[in-house]
Amino acid sequence: EQMCSAYQDIINNPHHHAYVIEQNNELLALVELYSLKHDELLAAAYEVMPNDTGMHILLAPNTRPKRHFSFEIM
Repeated sequence: EQMCSAYQDIINNPHHHAYVIEQNNELLALVELYSLKHDELLAAAYEVMPNDTGMHILLAPNTRPKRHFSFEIM
């Protein structure tokens, strides 16, 4: 329930975006991008420049390790 609520907030926020990355119907990753100047916690911590962007990358469990996989996702 908390997860659904959090992602509903992201969907409704024009400064925060979430992308699901799939290949051949296999979930590979969830990537979130967000504007730091619209993030109250981060904006209070340091001087945010106008185009500063935050990123979260969550990789799906993988039974077939692939070298540089996270780099390729980015």
